[in-house]
Amino acid sequence: MKLGNNEKIVLAILKKYPNIDEKQLGGLFSIVSKKSGRIDTITHSLKIKGFMTDSDYFSVNKQVIKNIDLPEIIINKEQVRDLKHIDEIKLGKLGKSIIYILERTEKSSLQFLSTFFQKPTKNIYAIMQRLDEKNIVISYNSRIRRFNSAGRKYHPKYYILTDIGKLWLEINENRIENKDQIDTLLRKPEEEIQEYNLKI
Repeated sequence: MKLGNNEKIVLAILKKYPNIDEKQLGGLFSIVSKKSGRIDTITHSLKIKGFMTDSDYFSVNKQVIKNIDLPEIIINKEQVRDLKHIDEIKLGKLGKSIIYILERTEKSSLQFLSTFFQKPTKNIYAIMQRLDEKNIVISYNSRIRRFNSAGRKYHPKYYILTDIGKLWLEINENRIENKDQIDTLLRKPEEEIQEYNLKI
């Protein structure tokens, strides 16, 4: 019976990691295939074709698949370990958008994020604190001093994504609704960004 590429990827993942749940399977599928897919639809098709047992568990029929040429699955062990932690991370629309910006810019200051989203610095800081607690970002203070609007010197705080943050984005990028709008704004000079209204 003919198998599609997505079905082969799912079978290869389950053969290598037989004890994962549906969310972890979906995460691994996104990492391997570089795209999102309806895992329940794929597994349902595999059950109908007899490659998986028709139960609540992801049990692959090893006798049926032993002669099938499946793709090699190369996934970092840390990524597999981090999937359970990622499943537990709940983020709002603004938090997701910030993660996307950090991936696109590699690093961003608190002031830039506040300007970009036209939100008070304290609001952005609160979100960044939560992302830090979830080990999605880490922060550091620049050694270069700047002047704020009141003329006071300060050391800007910058944020970068951790490996878990990058893995979260790799799995969930399709859930970020305003990527195109963000990409458009990121191409504009920083002083022009505040002229636009990015609705979050």
